[in-house]
Amino acid sequence: MQSRKAFSVFFVLLTFGAMAERCCSQPPSKEDIGKAIKVALTSVESLDLEHTAATALLNKPEFAKRYLGTEVLMQSTVAFAYKGNKRYCRITRPPVVDRLVPEVEPDFSVIPGGAERLQALGENNGAASITSANRQPRAQLLPLFEFAFDGQKITRNTNGSIVSVHLGTEKAAGFAEACASQFLEYAGIELSNPFGMPKAATGALILESVPTFIAREECQTERVLESFDGRPCVVLKKSGEETLWLDPQMNYAVRKREVLYVGSGLLRARLRNSDFVQISPGLWLPRNCDLDYCAPPGAPEGIKGIPLLRSSLRVRRLSVNDVPDSRFVIHVNPGTLVADSTVERLSHGKPVTTLVYSLPADQNELDRVIEENLANVRYARTQLFWRTVLWYCLYSVAGIGGICVLLLGLRKIRQAWGNR
Repeated sequence: MQSRKAFSVFFVLLTFGAMAERCCSQPPSKEDIGKAIKVALTSVESLDLEHTAATALLNKPEFAKRYLGTEVLMQSTVAFAYKGNKRYCRITRPPVVDRLVPEVEPDFSVIPGGAERLQALGENNGAASITSANRQPRAQLLPLFEFAFDGQKITRNTNGSIVSVHLGTEKAAGFAEACASQFLEYAGIELSNPFGMPKAATGALILESVPTFIAREECQTERVLESFDGRPCVVLKKSGEETLWLDPQMNYAVRKREVLYVGSGLLRARLRNSDFVQISPGLWLPRNCDLDYCAPPGAPEGIKGIPLLRSSLRVRRLSVNDVPDSRFVIHVNPGTLVADSTVERLSHGKPVTTLVYSLPADQNELDRVIEENLANVRYARTQLFWRTVLWYCLYSVAGIGGICVLLLGLRKIRQAWGNR
């Protein structure tokens, strides 16, 4: 095993050295760049990181509110880990924050993805709901969100509310997008999707991974070397849409990225990465990421294409190839109420889709607690069955009685007519 890892590291270094030497002598092809990045990624089996995430205004708050739909300035701490197809994510933030200019309403006709946001909230009252919320001076946020996938079971902790589901079930569909890394997206890295479900189209800005960007036919190497922050960079461009600056001395790590509003030529977003660290042979990752969001084409002249908001990530901890399996298990305190959809039991021949119970202090008591709650479910279903039978009988008796009364009445009427 050790010899295999040593050979892998040697191969990565050899490939990286060959690419760097070639870059100095002639322009690297897209294929060369993509190969160098993919080879470096093969040396990373697992990753564990923690970073802060904060948004800050670059212009007037009413502009960010009206033309980007920014309601609050976020301050959060994010922990993320992966190992093969296992995932873990934890986000903590303040429970209450001030809203930006409550008297200003967002213009969803020009906000990027505004139509999708309205549709997600309901076509009839979506705008009214958002407007009503935005007029409140303070916003309540979810202070804790924790997500773990151990390869088979998905567990979510939403501020102390625990939900567990099996992968592949209908309930798991809503968890497909819950575990993603904004940091890896900024770094140009995309992980495989272990959930097998595509991301929903929201109109939000999505930064493709560098290998995916390079694989597109319209992506071309525009210039061999261009200085950025004193570093020579290879420039890749998808005309009219996006441009990337890759550092060949760091195995084509993303130093800068610009995304345009398609069809307008206006800048939509500008990403700058800095303070890089080599976490494995040939793989360099930034510790500082700053993404600026710009006003859309529908904004007034003098504002459109101008940066309005900045999203900044600052890495606190970053390690690779030493993530334990216990990282992908959410530790729940005794007494916590759990909604468990992984209990494959039957009650009166019907599956129990979700079982709600309080987690015991002794894990050895968990099976007993589950069985007791299953017994309660069976009792409740039995009670419901007999209650339904009782009401059915009562309705039947009442119906039969009503028919008898009606027939008796008709008989008397006929007799009365016959006596005349």
